[in-house]
Amino acid sequence: MEQAIIAAGPLEASVRRDDLRFCCGDDGRAYYVKGHVPIDAFLAALRQEVTDDDALLKEEPEHCWMRVCRDFDEGCSVMIEAAPGSKGAFRATWIQDA
Repeated sequence: MEQAIIAAGPLEASVRRDDLRFCCGDDGRAYYVKGHVPIDAFLAALRQEVTDDDALLKEEPEHCWMRVCRDFDEGCSVMIEAAPGSKGAFRATWIQDA
């Protein structure tokens, strides 16, 4: 029951362009913000960052939980999806290339 309450937290009110974070890896490009923000606010900030014809805008953003893990073989950090409430997990609004 406690985990369900954590996962169903309220949406944060807004997102600024400065809140967007970019990451790129084997799975393609992605933008995210920490927190579950309204999808329309997220897309408005993303449109300021990419061109109108960017294929990324054809994808659907989603609310998820993420965490950062160290990839010791590659010597870098990677973002992975996480279970709500798990160690190091944070809410995110995420969009990624197909």
